[in-house]
Amino acid sequence: MCFSSCNMLISNVFSFPLVLAVYPSFIIIPVIFMIITIIISAYLPAIRASRVTPIEAIRQNDDIKIKSKKIKTPKFIKYLFGVEGDLALKILSVIRKNIELQYYLFL
Repeated sequence: MCFSSCNMLISNVFSFPLVLAVYPSFIIIPVIFMIITIIISAYLPAIRASRVTPIEAIRQNDDIKIKSKKIKTPKFIKYLFGVEGDLALKILSVIRKNIELQYYLFL
């Protein structure tokens, strides 16, 4: 029903006849890939969750651990510019390291 109305609209727009055709394989193959992707994306976290005891899952002890590195700056920077200057210098040093890394990676 929808295809007949779409075909009628398409034929009125163009001077030559066009027909909207949908093949079952163009629907079945993507649906199969979607099902496989969903199963894989649900199965892998389920395996990981099965290895954790319920108490650890509630406490979230070993889930994510982030260790920050302390960046040392000279003490006179903090005395001259305050906490803001100290923070700015730390950010600049991190940015400089990232830019140097990107420079060497793209050479």
